[in-house]
Amino acid sequence: MSELERGIAMATRRPLKVGVGLPDAEGAMGGRTARWADLIAMARLAEDANFDSVWNQDHLLFRHAPWQGPDDPDEGIWECWSVLAALAAVTTRVELGPLVSCTSFRNPALLAKIADTVDEISGGRLVLGLSAGWHEPEYDAFGYPFDHRVSRFEEALRIVGGLLRDGRADLAGTYSVVRDAELRPRGPRRHGPPMMVGTTGERMLRLTAWYADGWNGYFRRGAHRPAEIEPLLRRVDAACAAEGRDPASLERSFAVYVDTVGDAPASDSVNVSGAEPLRGSAEELAALFRGYADLGIGHLQVLTHPMTAEGIERLAPVLEYLDRGRAAPLASTTKLVRFKHVAWEGLPKGKGWTRSSRLVLFGFDNAPDRLESKPWVGPGLAELRLRWIDVAAMHGPPYQVTGRGQRPKGGR
Repeated sequence: MSELERGIAMATRRPLKVGVGLPDAEGAMGGRTARWADLIAMARLAEDANFDSVWNQDHLLFRHAPWQGPDDPDEGIWECWSVLAALAAVTTRVELGPLVSCTSFRNPALLAKIADTVDEISGGRLVLGLSAGWHEPEYDAFGYPFDHRVSRFEEALRIVGGLLRDGRADLAGTYSVVRDAELRPRGPRRHGPPMMVGTTGERMLRLTAWYADGWNGYFRRGAHRPAEIEPLLRRVDAACAAEGRDPASLERSFAVYVDTVGDAPASDSVNVSGAEPLRGSAEELAALFRGYADLGIGHLQVLTHPMTAEGIERLAPVLEYLDRGRAAPLASTTKLVRFKHVAWEGLPKGKGWTRSSRLVLFGFDNAPDRLESKPWVGPGLAELRLRWIDVAAMHGPPYQVTGRGQRPKGGR
């Protein structure tokens, strides 16, 4: 099978995106603390193994956390956005995001500026995960107020959303104030990266339905497997209905915990609630993942045990089973095409099919002298905008296909 055919299979058959978490806390990498070289290696391994995304967490310090004993030392975490910016520069395909970023830790206008800049560095691959925070000891240690977190979050969401989507924000709130703030220069996406809110609280769900592009749930005891999260998804639907929003317009993602070796601890900084991990063969886990897709989950963030390169390698065969999945046959009118030349908005020109691009084009027009195009952008490149493509059909005469935007001057 050619690289193009593999890309076509992946883009059309994988029922949902699958990403992996990185070990950014002390001792999280199989008992060791990951250094920058380790994080680079794991992110690139995930990219090479065809995962769709990589994620880190936004914490400052774990102290007296639920999994820690009275005599256990504190656990530190590498600063979230510094790591994300660096990962954006050393990866090329996977989506990147915080799972999730605490709006209490940064001025919301500055957070919008940071996010748009990281989106620029990544070429439009950032997913902006947001939430209100929960671990009070780190607030106390670093001097952040813990009171009225949801009210503070709502004001932050209005500022971040206004700046990213419209380029401006003006708010005289109780907790945050911005006066005719303007976001300049802008990153690669006119309305900024998608905003995903991680929450299960009723008021936060309403805010998610009103402001966000996506919702994220995090596994916990009794709410992990597909059947167990159905009640939670109904609450998400109810929040959308209460805000007059079509539930289908809110993207859904969910973080799961997979034990790849069979000896996961009862609880730790990843498995805060002590949930039972997902276990099984690659085929069994793929079936479980399809169960989430059947519920409308479009993206899984998988936190592995161990959170090491070995954990990623052990999980990778699951993707092969997912990509074989329950695909409908291609319509007889569909032409598969291969690339001769590709130009992207905001990115350098690419020549031919490359393993890292994962870009697939389909034609859906029977007219012999014209091939209408629908660009399919695979894992990690959902927002990449196609400018133009000059292609040669696999069978038959050459076709010229124009995608979104205008064909650049001087193109063939």
